[in-house]
Amino acid sequence: MTDKQMNYIADRVANTVINFIAAEQIKFDAEYVSMHDIIADSSEQALMNKLSALFTELDATLKLEDYTKCAEIQHEIIKIESKLKNL
Repeated sequence: MTDKQMNYIADRVANTVINFIAAEQIKFDAEYVSMHDIIADSSEQALMNKLSALFTELDATLKLEDYTKCAEIQHEIIKIESKLKNL
């Protein structure tokens, strides 16, 4: 086998490997984006659930006229709303 033939075969093998790696990378990227969306959705849902619970707690605390506790709850609500805006 001549050097020219070996280089031809080496180029074909290299191109095949590179094309395969590129195709696998595209699949990996698509899976990563999908997983990231799932994590973001669950994270957003968890924050929304916490926010709902805090509003309920704030309402009950207001009825008890515990304004110090209300201020603490309001601070937590503001932090969660800020996190939601950043998602």
